Amino acid sequence: FFFGIMTSSMALVPGRPVRSHLWTRCLIFICIIVPILVYFMAADTVPHPTQVQTSKTMLWAVPQVQLPDAINRLFDRWPSSARAEVEEMIEEYPVMMFSMTSCKWCTKAKEVLARQRITYAYLELDEDPQGAAFSRALEHMTEQTTVPNIFVNGQHLGGYMELLNAARSGQLKRMLRADSERR
Repeated sequence: FFFGIMTSSMALVPGRPVRSHLWTRCLIFICIIVPILVYFMAADTVPHPTQVQTSKTMLWAVPQVQLPDAINRLFDRWPSSARAEVEEMIEEYPVMMFSMTSCKWCTKAKEVLARQRITYAYLELDEDPQGAAFSRALEHMTEQTTVPNIFVNGQHLGGYMELLNAARSGQLKRMLRADSERR
């Protein structure tokens, strides 16, 4: 259908050049160049994350750019090394939080953990040079696109509300106690 429209508008008319090169250039630009430009421009806009308290490294959050899923899958940039580093941090600390410096929910989650007197590590994704890769890895691991992204004993807990509910119900202390008994 599309090529039929193109060829009908490109019919040879005496004294007029054939416009096939123009159509080719437009198609290349629209189908190839624009998605690549959008992808790389989006990769440069990184949100502001928060710091890790007891970690050797800082973690980052991936910028939340709404691109079509097909483009995201086509240009899936997070390297497997980022996922391995995230998994290592999650396993290293009983409570690991991935956050951003500008996120009020991350600050509230830190306050909940401090009130519970729970030692935790956190990584500010917006301050880490690999933050975007870490965020993408976290999104693929948990299907959660927001921060804070909290793990307890290697298990994904969720965000601020899940942490608050677990703390209020006593589930958070039980999860940590169960891990210390296993060790």
